[in-house]
Amino acid sequence: MDNSVMAGHPYGVQPEGNLLTTIDRKAIGQAQAGLGLLALLPHELLLDILSRLDPRSLACVAQTSRSLYAFAHAPDLWKAFVIRACPHGFQFRGSWKETYTHNVLGLAIRHIPLLCPHVYSDALYATASAPFSSPCKSTFNTLAKLPALTESWSPPTLFDQDLMAVLGETLRPDYRWLLVGPPGSGTNFHVDPNYTAAWNTVVIGRKLWLLFPPDILPPGVAISEDGCRVLQADNVTAWFEEYYEQLHEDSDLSMHAVETICQPGETVFIPAGWWHLVLNLEVTVAVTQNYVSEANLPASLDFLASGIPAYMNHAGPPDLHTRFRTALQQQQPHILTQCPKRAKTSLWSQWNAPLPNVNNSPEIGSTASHAPQKDCDSTKDTPTPQGTFSFSFAS
Repeated sequence: MDNSVMAGHPYGVQPEGNLLTTIDRKAIGQAQAGLGLLALLPHELLLDILSRLDPRSLACVAQTSRSLYAFAHAPDLWKAFVIRACPHGFQFRGSWKETYTHNVLGLAIRHIPLLCPHVYSDALYATASAPFSSPCKSTFNTLAKLPALTESWSPPTLFDQDLMAVLGETLRPDYRWLLVGPPGSGTNFHVDPNYTAAWNTVVIGRKLWLLFPPDILPPGVAISEDGCRVLQADNVTAWFEEYYEQLHEDSDLSMHAVETICQPGETVFIPAGWWHLVLNLEVTVAVTQNYVSEANLPASLDFLASGIPAYMNHAGPPDLHTRFRTALQQQQPHILTQCPKRAKTSLWSQWNAPLPNVNNSPEIGSTASHAPQKDCDSTKDTPTPQGTFSFSFAS
C-alpha cells in the first residue's frame, strides 16, 4: 500500500484513479463488497442519501463495514449536524465528527480515524485532498433577516442602478450577502444567476479573484453533454492544486484570464456572464450584491425567457421573466422603451462576439476604491471566524 497516498486522507481513502495501479484485486473486491448493493450508486448520490439520516442512524451505518465507515464520516455530513445544532456558535475540534461530539453531546472524546484500505472514491478523497482545505464552504442565509446590517451601507455609486428592485424585497430572488470565510475557503468557478452582474467589497482580509470571459471555459471546468451542469473539482482548493500552475503555463489561456487580489476597502466588479472563482487568502469578511442595470437588462430578460445557457442558474420563481417585465412596464416603462431590441439569438451572439481587450478594460476584474458607504461602526459586531467555518446570511 502506498503510505504517501494513504496520508492524504484521514481515513485512508484514495482517488479512484489509483485503482489502475493496485495489484491486490482481492482486497479491492472486499472493499466493494463492503458497500453491498449501494456499490451500484454513484458516490455523490450515496453521500446525498446518507445526508438525510440523523446522527444516531449515521453512526450505526458507520459500524456496518469499513467502506461505509469511510462514507459515514464524510466531513460535510457531520458539519451539517453541527451547524444545525449550534446556531449560535461552536468550538471546532479538528474534525467535524469530534466537533459534533464535543459541542452537541458534551463528550470530551477524541475522534481517532480508522484507516479504510482499498476504499476508492473521488467524492470522498476531494474533501481532504487539499492541504489548506477549508472545513466549511457552505452559504446559508441572505441579509434579508438582518435589516440592521443592510441599512449600514449602500451600493457603490457605479453600481447603484438595481432594476430588480421593482419587484420588491418579497418577490425578487436573493441578491445580497454578508460573506465570512477562513483562509482557503472560497467558491468554485461559476456564472452568476439570471445573467446578473455583481460587485463585491472586502471589509476584512484579502480575496483572490480569477475571471474568464463568457466564451472562454476555465481550465478544469466542463459542461455536461446536456448542457445543464458545470463539472469541476469538488472544492476551490483542489482546483488551485491541479490547475493554477497549468493556467500560467498556457500563454493562450492566461491572456484571457483576469486575476486580481482585493484588499480591505476595495471593490471588484464581476460582469454579467463572466466565469469567476474566489479564494480567501486569510480570514475574510465581505459584502456583495447581484444586480441588473440597463447594461445587462436585455441579456437578463433573454435568459429569463429562454433559459439559455442551461447551466446558468435560474434564481427565483419560474415566472420571474413575466413578473420582472410587468413590474418594469408599470414602474419604469421608459427603461423597456430604451432597451435595445434583440433577436432570439442575441444572447448567443453576444457570447460569441470577439473577446474584449481585458488589458484596456480596467473595470473588469479590477479593484477600485468605491467601497460601499457605511457607518464606521457597522462592522463592529461582525463575527470573525477563527479559521473554522464560512457562512453567509440567506433567507
